[in-house]
Amino acid sequence: MAETEHGNPGGGTVTIRVNGRDAQVPRDATLLAVVEALDLPSRGLVCEWNGEVIPGAAWASRRVAAGDRLELVRFVGGG
Repeated sequence: MAETEHGNPGGGTVTIRVNGRDAQVPRDATLLAVVEALDLPSRGLVCEWNGEVIPGAAWASRRVAAGDRLELVRFVGGG
């Protein structure tokens, strides 16, 4: 997982669950940093963090911790 400007102020890594799979992320990484590290476009993406839907505007201020659960779902248009 690449470090970003929303980065890793505490050093080290923690394990979180992303879409049902374990992932190692920098300790204190923001939701935005996790999304960026997974190379997911934020447009059309919904983030559920520990059962709560988090608006995209709050991703840069929410920091993950060991054991957190993220569900990242992308909306796809079609007919």
